Amino acid sequence: MLPSPGRHPTRNLLPSAPTGSRRERATRGAESCSPRTDAASGVGSRSLPGEHRGRRSIRRRRGVRAAERSRIRTGTTSQHGDHSRTAGQTLGRSRCRLAPRAPPRPGVADLAVHHGGGNRLVLRAGDRRRRDRPPLPEPPPRRRLGDGPGPAPYRARCPLRELESRSGIPETRCPPACLPTLEEALMRRPLHFATTAVDPSRVAIDLGVLADHPREHVYLQHRDGVIVHGPTGAGKTWRVACQRVWDAPGFVLATTTKADLVAATFSARADIGRVAVFDPEDLTGWPRPLRWSILAGCEDPDTAIRRADALARAMPLEGTRNGAYFEQKAATLVRCCLHAAAVAEYSIRDVRVWISARTNRTAIDILTDTLPDWASELDQILGSASESTDDVLAAAARLLEPLASPRLLAAVDVPVGESFDAASFVLSGADTLYLVSRGSSRSMAPFVAALAAEVHHIADRASQRLPGKRLDPPARLVLDEMNNVAPIPDLPMIMTDSGGKGISVWAFAHNQDQNELRWGTDGGRVLAQSAPAMLILPGLRGVDELTALSRLLGERRRWEATLHDGSRSYTLHDDTVLRTDEIRELGTDQALLIYRNAPAILLRLPSVWDVAQWRQAATTSIAAFEEIVTTSTVPKHYVHDRHRRKE
Repeated sequence: MLPSPGRHPTRNLLPSAPTGSRRERATRGAESCSPRTDAASGVGSRSLPGEHRGRRSIRRRRGVRAAERSRIRTGTTSQHGDHSRTAGQTLGRSRCRLAPRAPPRPGVADLAVHHGGGNRLVLRAGDRRRRDRPPLPEPPPRRRLGDGPGPAPYRARCPLRELESRSGIPETRCPPACLPTLEEALMRRPLHFATTAVDPSRVAIDLGVLADHPREHVYLQHRDGVIVHGPTGAGKTWRVACQRVWDAPGFVLATTTKADLVAATFSARADIGRVAVFDPEDLTGWPRPLRWSILAGCEDPDTAIRRADALARAMPLEGTRNGAYFEQKAATLVRCCLHAAAVAEYSIRDVRVWISARTNRTAIDILTDTLPDWASELDQILGSASESTDDVLAAAARLLEPLASPRLLAAVDVPVGESFDAASFVLSGADTLYLVSRGSSRSMAPFVAALAAEVHHIADRASQRLPGKRLDPPARLVLDEMNNVAPIPDLPMIMTDSGGKGISVWAFAHNQDQNELRWGTDGGRVLAQSAPAMLILPGLRGVDELTALSRLLGERRRWEATLHDGSRSYTLHDDTVLRTDEIRELGTDQALLIYRNAPAILLRLPSVWDVAQWRQAATTSIAAFEEIVTTSTVPKHYVHDRHRRKE
């Protein structure tokens, strides 16, 4: 059966249509064709009888040509092989020449119809056949912070939906200035970065999803410093801190007061680099905690100044009259003793004796030969008969009071040659350093803060010697309980200055009152205002802080309809975006993000235990951690060795 003119060939391979149909009329027109075979080639040719003229003849002629173009061939040949003459066969009422079966062409669909006699009629549609094409992949949604969905209806019967739909809370789009595009982020990263096959964690930080659009993720830049406020149990560890340790592309410094952060993240970090734990109080039970001497490097006067300043500021003299003066004098006394001990190869035990004994002049004698001006300062402090001198000595002795415990003293009383080499560890790649302390008044928090300050100083100095003046990949400081464990000096300034150097700071605090208690009223306010991003977790109870946040979010306008004497009028009202009670009563998995100049964003922060992949990683890491603590054996690839790097 031949295809009718102008119709698709596949439709003509169906069973014979009823008499009078288009297929039957085309068949009757094709029967007048007499096939003629060329014996040499075995290819059939056709000619129309001369008596058929006119329009009907032209139609029949077109039908035959269309049939030839559709390449109808049968796959059964004679016994002489594929290249010999083929045998003809009648299919229905039409006859067609059987040609050698052509090999299948790639990408061409075949439609096989079995007809009587075992012959197979194959249609090679080629490019003429309309093929089903797979749909084009949809472009991924643009995931940005949010530029405001515009006015939203007031839905009082559903408070949660009404809260999520307010103008400004949450934001589903973002002004271009708030978050750079991928190309812009790549241009900002000068080293070892290609424009293809980019790992998203190398470019941005996946913070969470929008509260009203769970499929829209919110990303922050690596350069953004973030301060997180939330009371105990609000989710600082399991909703923010663990994820930031996991997805850090480079070096990580993590501080904590408990073992949970170390246990949940150390295994994943050990897969990409070395892991070291500084736990002088033995809170985690890690079998081989590192030992660090605060005297290492204090032969340099600048290093001694930096270490003494970190010790003094870690335990501020709050509530003391002229506390700043005594703190400064205590730092002077400590740095003179640290430098003298490092130069003359004394130990930290000797430094504690020098500070506790007013009449001891060993440090003055050493400094007389190395730094006479420092010797003069120290002599003035120790030789004064005023009562203020006793207060200075008491403040300095308070900094070293934790060393009265032999166990705590052993963690820092280390020969300089055996001390932890912070510089090589910080700059060697994606290594992880955990600093653990209770953060109480008699804890080792001053020494932990001194080590944290030293780590930041090393990263800061190294960034200025690299192309682009930044670390690549960036380093990250996850300072959980920053006010208790690691109050790095000048942290408010560090929050604003470190981002451009490839150092990301995530600072965790309970509330603004705690910041002001630790850094003073002005310092706490500067710390909160200097961070490019602020993350507010549910449960805050400070009235002043809640009121300030509510005012910071601004107001929204809405029309209110009123009826008077049968007529309706509309009045424009200004309402706060979020009231103080609404901020305090945020959902357990919700958080409020205030980012630079963008409108506020209401987020959902999934917990580690809410995502299957995170839950599996945390469970595996905790099991490995408990095994290490139980057996007191650390696998080799977890052990820190100052002369070995993980292969």
